[in-house]
Amino acid sequence: MSASKFEPLPPFDIFRTETEGVLWLESATTLESAKARVAQIAGRSPGEYLLLNQVTGDKVVFRPGSSDIQTSN
Repeated sequence: MSASKFEPLPPFDIFRTETEGVLWLESATTLESAKARVAQIAGRSPGEYLLLNQVTGDKVVFRPGSSDIQTSN
């Protein structure tokens, strides 16, 4: 049996906030790439997004086009 190599999962999960809760969309490797991806997605589907760092548990609420960014841990 050979050992298999696992690549770590990207640490940032991207969620769209909805009235029923949050909807997972995808993962990103950095906070900057997650924000850039949300900006692309929000072009088609404006709204509020949650970025979650799976390593630290930190959360960023992000609304593209707004300077209002909330962070929590």
